[in-house]
Amino acid sequence: MPFRRHLAEAQARLAYLLLGIFLALGAALLFSPEAIYLLTAPLVQGSPLDPPRHLIFTHLTEALTTHLLVAFSLALWTTLPLGLGELWFFLRPGLYPEEGRRLGVVLGGFPLSLAL
Repeated sequence: MPFRRHLAEAQARLAYLLLGIFLALGAALLFSPEAIYLLTAPLVQGSPLDPPRHLIFTHLTEALTTHLLVAFSLALWTTLPLGLGELWFFLRPGLYPEEGRRLGVVLGGFPLSLAL
């Protein structure tokens, strides 16, 4: 396969991955307030005798930045299987059969180990 064809395939796979990340980012932006609540619930909830706690933002853009960073983190974690799949489909044709089996075990076990 010529080098330009490899570059075109890599570019197409990267475009699919970026499209998936942007779609996941759009969905994650809808759920970022709930994700922030879940992440900060142990910090905000104190004993019944303590006064109520809440998050304090010291800069004007800090709340927006927090929502964007949480949404981007959620988008990256949800598109991790897509990225690993694109990596697998790009590398698989150039590997020997034994290398393909080993890489398949590694790439297949990685999301499983993250879930544990």
